[in-house]
Amino acid sequence: MRSRFRQRPGIKVANVAPAPFSAVGGTESFANGYHLHTFTEGGALTVLGSRQVEILVVGGGGGGGSNGGGGGGGGQVIYLAAFPLSTSAYAVTVGAGGAARPDAIGDATVIGGHSAIGGIRAAGGGGGGSRSAQALNGTTSGASGAAGGAGATTGYLTRPGLSHAGQGNGGNGYAGTTSSAGGGGGGASATGSDAASQQGGAGGAGLAYTISGASVTYGGGGGGGVTVNGTRGLGGAGGGGNGYDSGHAATDGTANTGGGGGGGGTGGAGGSGIVIVRYLAMAA
Repeated sequence: MRSRFRQRPGIKVANVAPAPFSAVGGTESFANGYHLHTFTEGGALTVLGSRQVEILVVGGGGGGGSNGGGGGGGGQVIYLAAFPLSTSAYAVTVGAGGAARPDAIGDATVIGGHSAIGGIRAAGGGGGGSRSAQALNGTTSGASGAAGGAGATTGYLTRPGLSHAGQGNGGNGYAGTTSSAGGGGGGASATGSDAASQQGGAGGAGLAYTISGASVTYGGGGGGGVTVNGTRGLGGAGGGGNGYDSGHAATDGTANTGGGGGGGGTGGAGGSGIVIVRYLAMAA
């Protein structure tokens, strides 16, 4: 006898389309299947929906010291592969580079400005020392970018800025008692090198990322300068400016990399920072 009960067919679940996501703000572009929002100045990222995105946040580089000064420190570099966004307007800050430091007791204007988005904050780099002013840490509200290098010593105020774990690396000075050259500024991945008697220290290297669609290095330290004929220190990979000697002007850190300014002469200004947001573009 046949059963009166029939096996019920399997229940088919319809495919559910992902919730729509959109964002506007900054300079928008597409590269390698990704949608990018690049901020080279302050603004806002306005988001509708929720999604994990990549972000890169780079603080401004510190300014270089004058007259045989140390190189400026690179800005702090923060990369996150999965940062949650949801419907909101996210304020974006992009740090300016620090001003070149005069051969006198300077102030905090030589420290690079911080960059930020969604509670993620990358501090600016410290300023390089001059013959009459100590190098500065890039300390702003508890965070610090890479530190500036010490200036050429006259027997006082010769200490380099200090490094902070996870925030960048220290600059360097000179192991002797007198020097005609300044130390290299710290970079995001390496300390600046020591100065020799007539050799400016090299800036520390930064960190490379491909979030922009190509490999770019950020947060390099500035090279140290010399006060007399000698060899200038070269800026570190990541936008660090070159130091100054009798035949060359100190160069600024490269804009939108957070590179520190070169030391010597009148010093070089730090390079500005950058904020980049990236996610896979939605299929049409």
